[in-house]
Amino acid sequence: MDLNINSPSYYTKKFGVIDEIYDMCKDIRNMAKGKNYSSVINIVGITPIIAPYDILSTGLFKEIKKCELKYGFASVSLQIDYEEFIRADTKQKKKLIINNILTSMKSIHKKAKINYIDFEADVMQYCKEHEIFIK
Repeated sequence: MDLNINSPSYYTKKFGVIDEIYDMCKDIRNMAKGKNYSSVINIVGITPIIAPYDILSTGLFKEIKKCELKYGFASVSLQIDYEEFIRADTKQKKKLIINNILTSMKSIHKKAKINYIDFEADVMQYCKEHEIFIK
């Protein structure tokens, strides 16, 4: 499966890319590459939403969960609490991003016929190997 984990546009534009989180997302993408988590979806795009309430309340950065089975593509954008993310250190930011990735995949797993149990197990193994303690 091709898993594209995109940078949150508002946060990235305001604060830039955090290299450690970028590298972690790249590692998770590489981990998923070549795995067959779904028989109908080949590509999943995940874009976390990290923006303050006043920006969100204008209607920008809406959450989406979309599966285009005909094209083998899914797209998910779910919010991460902006204030919590801003206050967090890099280790906690990683946890928030990973939780967003897991929640995103879980939100589409039925429609996209994703084997969420295997995906979650692989992500949790990655976390264990990189000492990222989620739960």
